[in-house]
Order: sequence, then structure tokens, then C-alpha cells
Amino acid sequence: YVLVDLDRGVVLEARDAHTPGDPASMVKVLTALTAVERLRPGTPVPVSARAAAEPPMRIGMPAGEAWPREQMLDALLMVSANDAAWALAECAGGDVAGFAAQGNALMRRLGATDGRFGDPAGLSDRSAYDGGSRLSPWDLAVLGRNALAVPAIARPAGTVETRFTDVAGRPHRFVNHNSTLLRGYPGANGLKTGFTDNAGRTLVASARRDDRSML
Repeated sequence: YVLVDLDRGVVLEARDAHTPGDPASMVKVLTALTAVERLRPGTPVPVSARAAAEPPMRIGMPAGEAWPREQMLDALLMVSANDAAWALAECAGGDVAGFAAQGNALMRRLGATDGRFGDPAGLSDRSAYDGGSRLSPWDLAVLGRNALAVPAIARPAGTVETRFTDVAGRPHRFVNHNSTLLRGYPGANGLKTGFTDNAGRTLVASARRDDRSML
């Protein structure tokens, strides 16, 4: 783990902070950062058959549709939709291999240099791309600090509930998987939960209170 004062960029407490591990869906913070850098607001993001077939959690985007970038990010960050993760990756990177290369380059540029990025959804089983990802607490703190500075990411990550109508006229209601923290911890404003059998339960949490921001 690592606890960071975001305002000063100072590590206050840490244990094995530079040891990479299985991040599960916390990797979607990097997926979001990479996609936002490559895709303009409002960009239609196509859903391929491969993306639509991603294992749960998914929201059931039919293959052949194209959802706006913002709805994809809501699905990715609020309810950890794996189909949204793959659709964003394929759209931004041309394919998932290209997107993984973009994500790894972004990590190095930001200073998250302990681990490696593979599967955009955070899977690490047989269905994962390139065996999944390995990220350290330091990597995730760097990525989280940068993500909170991007309104297109910070907004859904800090939103408890949202409703919208998709391109086919279907209504959706998303309740953030991180809603327990967002509702119950004063000042909480993000960021991302994760779970797989391999990783267990994982969390990047952020809050601002009394003019101090912590992650």
C-alpha cells in the first residue's frame, strides 16, 4: 500500500510500494487515462464482437453499436464494465496490442515505472490479453493522482449514481461500485475498486478534507 499527500506529492506511509501485483479493475484508471489522451470528447466508440463478448462485469453493449466516449467512461469507471474497457482500447489503439503499447508509454512518461500494462479490463486469467497487468502501489498512486486532474475521469469516478439513455434508446442507471466510500467517508471523491479471484479486493481511494487531498 501507499498513502500520498496529493497536494504536496509526498508519500506519508507505505509498505512494499514498488512491488508490482495484480491490480484487478484498478487498471481501468490507466485505461481511462490512455483513452482520454487519444479520443476527443463525444467520439463515437464502436463496440466490436470481441468487446461485446467480454466476461462480466459488462453492461451488455451490443456489437455494432457506437457509444459516445463519455458514456463509455461512465460504464468503465462507475460499474467497471469490461466491454467498455475493450471498446475504448480498440478504438484508441486500433487494437488491444496497440492500446497496451500506448498505456505502457504513458506509464513511463508519468513516472509509473514498476509494472506493466496488458489487459485493459484488469483480467488476469486465461481470457486476459497478454497475461494481464502488474502494477505497484506506487504506479497506482501516480496514475490516480493524474486521473483526478482530468475532469472527464474525475467526474464519473466521484459520482455515486447516473442515468442516461444510450444510442438505441435504452435507459441505464449506474450506481458506482465505490459508492460505500463515496457516501460514507467525508470528503471522498474517488477513485476505483477492483476484484478478481487472483487479486482479491483492491482499491484506489481518494478524498479531500480541510483543504488536504489524500490518496
